[in-house]
Order: sequence, then structure tokens, then C-alpha cells
Amino acid sequence: MKVEVIRKQWPVGQGCFSSASIMVDNQAFEYIYDCGSQNLGALRTCLDAYSPNSHRVDALFISHLDSDHVNGLDYLLGTTDLNIDSIFLPYLTNKDIILIVGHALSEGAFSGNLLEFVSNPSEWLTDRGAKNIFYIRRQPEEGSEFNEGDISEPPPFKEKVNLTKPDKTHSRLLIVANEQPSMTSDKLGSSIGAKTLSSDTVIGAVSSVGLIWVLLPYVPPMPELAIAHFFNEVEKQGFPVDNDELLTSELIDALRDPNRRSRLRESYSHLANDHNYVSLCLYSGPSRQNGLSEGFIKRFTQIPHSFHHFYRTHLNRGTADGNGAGWLGTGDAKLKSSQDIKNLTWRYRHYLREIGVLMAPHHGSHRNFSVKVLDNIIPRMVFASAGSNNSYGHPHTRVVDQVTARGHQFHIVSEDPQTILVERLDFQV
Repeated sequence: MKVEVIRKQWPVGQGCFSSASIMVDNQAFEYIYDCGSQNLGALRTCLDAYSPNSHRVDALFISHLDSDHVNGLDYLLGTTDLNIDSIFLPYLTNKDIILIVGHALSEGAFSGNLLEFVSNPSEWLTDRGAKNIFYIRRQPEEGSEFNEGDISEPPPFKEKVNLTKPDKTHSRLLIVANEQPSMTSDKLGSSIGAKTLSSDTVIGAVSSVGLIWVLLPYVPPMPELAIAHFFNEVEKQGFPVDNDELLTSELIDALRDPNRRSRLRESYSHLANDHNYVSLCLYSGPSRQNGLSEGFIKRFTQIPHSFHHFYRTHLNRGTADGNGAGWLGTGDAKLKSSQDIKNLTWRYRHYLREIGVLMAPHHGSHRNFSVKVLDNIIPRMVFASAGSNNSYGHPHTRVVDQVTARGHQFHIVSEDPQTILVERLDFQV
């Protein structure tokens, strides 16, 4: 069996637009991770150049709702001739929405479009052609410490449920989880068939030979203690903050009031500023259920040529040699504290040694990254998607120096077309 994989981190500047194509016996599986940038010109150039097989995208993953990660969705969904089968994003409670809006207000990025989106995400996406919408629940805090013994075979898949309705072409997505997907609350759009998935969900790319590729979303636990003062303050302002309560009209009415938004912005700036509490990570790599990750890489290349590799190698599964075919996107996730890292490594414990390429979280911000992440993830390359001469100082020199001191390559994907990161992997199993 021949498997060809092409992954691209597009040069959109301060933002993120990632795509991948997995081809098995002339059948392609396509997915996108995030679609936004502060440089809309660079983003649209990349979107115009993006041309998946048969104009079909099997899965679109939205890490979070910051404008530099989602402001291209209107163009992607409404202007291009792409057909998006399924969209995955974090499960949104009142607390999540308050944090999202508070962060946008503090950054001066709040807009009517964002308010429309958070008022009814499913309706917003469906109006733009989305067929299937899935919300990923946050991972619970893990009570046990990660150790080397956890890097082992993943457990057998207990359920296989088709995500998309059968059609003339047949579904190419499976959900593999310990529980069946549930319908969402009416506030998130159950009337149009949106579903909620558990935190341990595995999304599989399927071909005629079975499950060939896995996509593992991860939404970190809510850091309740770190932001308790913030929620106490906004609750006094009349915002409904019950974490078990889904979107309510009361919350949306409060967010429509400019005076209450102003007070929310002030509270966020003083008590919860410079944090990204809602961000979905995504692992993408070969399935370990059918032996693909033990296959022979016939060719592996990385572009740009300043980091060009061309070699033949076996995938040394479970070893820390950086030859893994996996990729880990981190959005604006917080990977700074020991608890942050513990939660991430627990979610990906069966695939840590497969990760060959790692996205630096939050464009390489030192507030979101600890070098201890690299104690268990040993990639051949770490990259940051960041605009040239951006005002945030991304990626931070401390992050770059820490990564390179560990012997890993560090690459910046800017708005310069020459910085595009392209990986081509050919498997022969």
C-alpha cells in the first residue's frame, strides 16, 4: 500500500493556515487547521492558491476564535468553491464565551461578526455551507503523572461511528471514542444536527484498506483557580458564568450592551489578561492500529531549502530520534506550567514519539511555551507562524534559543512566500 502525505504551513504572516492532503491509492483525505491572519492580503493569496483534491475538504479544525485564526473563514466558506464536510471546534460554555469576548475586547478585536458567531456558532457556520458541526469537550484535569511507560500502544478502538451521512462518494471520516456523540443544546444548534464529542475523541481518515490516519483534538482543562477572581468579578456584573450552562439569551443580551462590554474589558485586562484559555490542539499522524507507523518512508522532504531534507529512513516507532511522521498544531494553547504540559502529554501519551514537527504555541510567545515541552516531544523541527517585524515580538528570542539549544531546527513562517513550510512524505507499507 502506498500513502502520500503533503502538509503545508502557509505564509499568511501573523496568523495560522495549515492544510494537509493524505493520498491512499488515488483517494485523497483533506483537512485544514485554522484560517486567519492579521495580514488579509497574504491570507487571501494563500487561500486562492489552496486547491485540494476535487475541491473537497473533509475536516476543518478551528482552534479558537481570535481573529488572526478565523477571520478567513468567511472567504474560505463563502467565496471559494470548496465543499467542507465537517467542522470541529471547542465546546463553548458561558465561561468560554466570556473569556473569548473579554480577550477580543482587550485586544481591540471585538466585532459584530464575532458577536454573531458566539451567539449561535452552528447557525453562523451552517449559513456558510457547513454540513456537519462537532464540538470537542475540554479534557478533565488528569490525576496521574505521565511516565515513560505511558508511551505504548493506544487502546483498541471501542466504537466506530460514521460522522458524515453516506452519499454517492462515501464517507471518509470516522469517530473513534469511548462514548457515542451527543446532540448539543439548542443554544449551540442541535436543530441543525450539531453534536458534542468527548475529550478523548479520535478522528480517523478512512480508505478502502481501513483506518490510515488519525487526527486527535485536544482542548485543555479550564484553569479555574487561575481565573477565579475574574469570574467572581464578572458575575457581580450580572454575567451568567455557570460552567455547566450553555449559551443563554441572558449572556448574549449582556454582551450586546456596550457599557457592560466596557466593564468586561476592564475586568479582563486587570484579572485575566494575556491568557488563551480556549484553544484546540491537533495531532495528525499515521494510525498505529494497522502498522502504518512502522512502514518505510521512501521519501521525506521539507521546504524551504534552508531546512531541506531528503532521506530514506525507517520510522523508529517509540524512539526519540525526530523521525516521526506526526505533526502537532497548538493554536494559542498555554504550554507554560508543569500542569499545562502534564495535561498535553497525557492526551498524546501514545503518540509523543511520533511527533516530528511541532507548532510553537501562540506564534512562539514566551508566555505560552516552556522548554520542558521538549522533554517528552522530540521533533526534528519547531516552527512559528508569525508576521515579519510584528509588534508582539513573536517568536520570542528566548523560545528560539531554547529550542535550538536542544538541537531542534526552528523555522518562522511569515508572509514571505519563500518561508512556506511544505512536508512531503511517501510511505510504502
